[in-house]
Amino acid sequence: MNPLCQFAHRFPNIIAEFLERDRHKTRNFREETVTDMLMAALIGLEPYGVKVDFPINEALTGDDMDWEFVDLNPNSKGRYFRLHIQAKRAKEIKLKKSSYWVYNEIDHGLTFGNSPPANVKPNVKYYGAQHYKLVNEAKKINNCAALYMFYNPKSSLTSNNCTVPSVDGINWMFADLIKENLNVTRWPVNDRKVETLRPHFQPLHKLLCFNNNGGKNFPRRPPPWLPRPDDITKLLNSQREDSDDRIYSSEENIPHELMESIKNPNEYTRELGRKTVTFITDYRKWTKEPSFSTTP
Repeated sequence: MNPLCQFAHRFPNIIAEFLERDRHKTRNFREETVTDMLMAALIGLEPYGVKVDFPINEALTGDDMDWEFVDLNPNSKGRYFRLHIQAKRAKEIKLKKSSYWVYNEIDHGLTFGNSPPANVKPNVKYYGAQHYKLVNEAKKINNCAALYMFYNPKSSLTSNNCTVPSVDGINWMFADLIKENLNVTRWPVNDRKVETLRPHFQPLHKLLCFNNNGGKNFPRRPPPWLPRPDDITKLLNSQREDSDDRIYSSEENIPHELMESIKNPNEYTRELGRKTVTFITDYRKWTKEPSFSTTP
């Protein structure tokens, strides 16, 4: 199993154990903590073409992150695709005789300023606004998909069965499968429950395991197992069953700022709006680094 696929299978279990430790504390670890752990773990794969970057002002991004997939084919203009990801962690709600798990902040409220959507008042906090912005910003871009990434403690994990997927330490789902709901009051609890959203869950390894035919001895050149933009779009399109769902496609032109940061990493720094992980195939051909280590 290649290093990225190993990470995708093992890291969710690490997160589940980690989140389990704070269940009886007065304060829980937030999504930002787990997102930083995820990005820190991926730094070990930088020699293979996985780049991790942070914005200058992280206070404005929180648990937001972008995953970029770049194919630097020297015989073309290359290809590019992006995932805009919002992270949420599960929280247990205890009743007298039972309990249930929710993503309590999935309806996170925001104001829209002076340019709100139709039928929305300006400068008024609306629950569901974060979800609305996540989905609609991605819809404006042909080469972007909006996802939720869920972080789940060990006690909330459940195996898959004939009708629903498993609840893992990390799951993801399409953000637009959640119905748009802008309201001045909180979403119904049922809409925030793990069990309500669970039918749409996907495992982390589905996003990251491609061309998994390597062994212990990986070549010194960039490996063929990094996900390319067209790998991701093919995967995403295969998971959309409705004829009304949008079809995802990669774009031929790679953003100029991104290309400059890849070609001249020591001379050019991008201004990032979010925490960013970039998966770069054919990476060494475009950098000044002399060689790659055989181990991440």
